[in-house]
Amino acid sequence: MQGQHMIPGQVALRRAGFEGIPGFNIEGVCASSSTAMHLAAQAVKAEACDIAMVVEAGERADKECAMAKWYGTEIPVDATRQAVQIHSGNGITKEFIVERLAREAIISPIPDGTTEIQKLLIARALNGVSAFR
Repeated sequence: MQGQHMIPGQVALRRAGFEGIPGFNIEGVCASSSTAMHLAAQAVKAEACDIAMVVEAGERADKECAMAKWYGTEIPVDATRQAVQIHSGNGITKEFIVERLAREAIISPIPDGTTEIQKLLIARALNGVSAFR
């Protein structure tokens, strides 16, 4: 159960790749993944600020909310997929917390409407054509 609390970077550092090179150094996997995850999370925060400004101006924020819901629920799916890959085969075993996080992330887009519905709402706001006639 020691692996339960290890973050992907720690796992990659312990893994050896080709010719004994630590996993972290192989193509900068963790550096690239963690940077992309952080950037995506910051983008959702910025979208939340945009929503607040639109609402404070007394306007509807349908498009902005749909964008935040869509992107905000897809980020955990992508992040946990990357974490599972970094953990390699261990990422799908119940021994590691990444497995549970991945299951939870996959279900996250469902309660607020599927991604496809959010895309339709965004398209309606952008071009004025409704797919729901």
